Amino acid sequence: MLALLATLILLSCSSSEKKEEETAELPAELIDRISLVDLNGQAIDIKSMQGKTIFLNYWATWCRPCIAEMPDIDEAAEILKDEDFVFLAASDESMDKIKSYVEQVDFSFQFVKSKASVFDLEIMALPTTMIIDKSGKIVYNEVGARKWNSDTEIEKLRKIAVK
Repeated sequence: MLALLATLILLSCSSSEKKEEETAELPAELIDRISLVDLNGQAIDIKSMQGKTIFLNYWATWCRPCIAEMPDIDEAAEILKDEDFVFLAASDESMDKIKSYVEQVDFSFQFVKSKASVFDLEIMALPTTMIIDKSGKIVYNEVGARKWNSDTEIEKLRKIAVK
């Protein structure tokens, strides 16, 4: 277990310095393993959000690239606010750690706790962003930080949303 944790830490916090887009394939049943609660402990049902495109970013309080990309995610959420997107930032850390971080920032997207660990979700590095299409299927899995507010990334998100 310790070796697995060390591997995750070494692989985590991937930078945005990627020449080519890296989208990892995910098993279709992974959507059933996603279990989220809001910061009040209320369950969030991803399946009830059908008809919207869900931007689901997995992050951690200790991950510098995760923290660095949050202003860009916030700006992307603002740009796409009228286009049936839901932006969620999920961490499997303790509720207290997540709440403590959220109290220090002012972002418009929703922070949530992942009840499933990143290991259970086959996440090998943080940050990792999954896009769930309007039909409830994970159609995109991006590993590493991105400039989500860039024209290129906004266009990519819009194309995913219309598929």
